[in-house]
Amino acid sequence: MIPFSTSYVAGVALSEVDGEMKMLLMKRVKGGYWCHCAGGVEEGELGWQAW
Repeated sequence: MIPFSTSYVAGVALSEVDGEMKMLLMKRVKGGYWCHCAGGVEEGELGWQAW
């Protein structure tokens, strides 16, 4: 595995519902726009744990 360092992570969740592909989005409070899920990594936390 290649070591790397990150302070932000983003993810895309897809699911098939009734034969149609759906993507999980969240609505931001600031700005009121829709986007994929993302956030910051806290001290001592690994990128894959930052959900």
